[in-house]
Amino acid sequence: MTEKALMQVHGLSDTESTKRVIESLEAMSGVESVKVSDRGVLAVAYDGSYLTVMDLIRNVRKQGFLASMT
Repeated sequence: MTEKALMQVHGLSDTESTKRVIESLEAMSGVESVKVSDRGVLAVAYDGSYLTVMDLIRNVRKQGFLASMT
């Protein structure tokens, strides 16, 4: 079942860090797509039977950024 999450990621100040976070999320099993707004909000479509929102947030935090639901 596809779920969608909107996450505010604090500290995405350049293209390289944004790319790193997006690639890290896309590499997770169960993530279907990741889109980012110009305000640092990530829209993530994922398989809710396999992942939780906390799994997504933990992944972003492992990249060195703070993330929260919007």
